[in-house]
Amino acid sequence: MMPELARAFGSPMILDAESRAGCLRAVAAARGIPLLLYEGGEALRFVADGARRQRQARRYAGAVITDPFRPADEAVVSPLDGIVIGRTNLPLVTEGEGLYHIARLGDPEATAEQILHYRHALDPEEDEQRIV
Repeated sequence: MMPELARAFGSPMILDAESRAGCLRAVAAARGIPLLLYEGGEALRFVADGARRQRQARRYAGAVITDPFRPADEAVVSPLDGIVIGRTNLPLVTEGEGLYHIARLGDPEATAEQILHYRHALDPEEDEQRIV
């Protein structure tokens, strides 16, 4: 099935490569999961041609086709109380990926005071413009 799927994908070259331990191909092979890996473009860069080819391969395989760029905002609710100290900027995420890094607080009121003090020390003018 893989050569046919690769042809449906429309790749200009098909390479049947040995896998390295720990890589995606090795894990998929160990689990008996067929894998077509498209290597094009750069890391973390969306390649429009790759998306078209992916749709072609999914149609061939009878897979569900979705549009990852459809406007779909969904609320993300944390099961923890805390403060967001980091977030992803990637435009596309999949189930299980971390979207936010949340620090849990021992004493929320004391922490809020410390944050306000720190913010004021960094930029007193901005602190005065905000309503807390």
